[in-house]
Amino acid sequence: MVSMPKKIDLLKIVKSREAELYKIISHSVFSDDLKILPETLLLAQDNKLSVYYAPFTGLGRQPLSTAKILLVGITPGISQALKAINSYKISNASSDMIRKSASFAGGMRESLVKYLDLLDLPIALGIKSSKALFETHTQLMLATSLIRFPTFYKTSNYTGHTPKIEKSDFLQMAIKSTFYESLEQLPKDVLIIPLGRAVESGLQLTLIDFENLERQVLWGFPHPSGLNAHAPMQFKENKRSMMAKIRKFY
Repeated sequence: MVSMPKKIDLLKIVKSREAELYKIISHSVFSDDLKILPETLLLAQDNKLSVYYAPFTGLGRQPLSTAKILLVGITPGISQALKAINSYKISNASSDMIRKSASFAGGMRESLVKYLDLLDLPIALGIKSSKALFETHTQLMLATSLIRFPTFYKTSNYTGHTPKIEKSDFLQMAIKSTFYESLEQLPKDVLIIPLGRAVESGLQLTLIDFENLERQVLWGFPHPSGLNAHAPMQFKENKRSMMAKIRKFY
């Protein structure tokens, strides 16, 4: 087992094990029904929390110069991790570009498009519908996670609630050692959209080190999952302030 150092730097851990990790994902067969990644890909752990490797590269291979929005999730889930690994094995493609199109699939993408359209984001971006962000105008959108690499609580995807980010030094260190790199690369004219309250809580903590980031964040956007029963009410409560922020930002 990989034990958690007093201070973790996930990117340094990945770099030190780069050849080994790439060999593992290139030569191993991963079942589609896995609930958690194999121990050979374990990067760090703390009690019931664990972080595993999958080939996500942050914003490094995404279109920074043309981007207008950044969608931020909590962490890649097991299904996203397996898709990224399989895509890497097949084509060595940028897993983040794959994740951007695949992770917001089905009902989640429909909800995301619906909410973004209701905020008049397409008008601000000069496109007909937010659906174009996933099809014809992918260069306008970036996507990443607070914790770049798949994170689990026990054997389930970490969702941001158990434990809460603000209660876990381990999770906060994981965010600092991956998400901070993305924030340092991010142009100042990109609107950051945290997907849900858990992501907002984590993003709030980064304002201590990135004081000027506040003006770029669209607060109040609900997580678009169909399992989020509170999404419609949260959107309704925050719609006016979010629309005002978009108009002012662009």
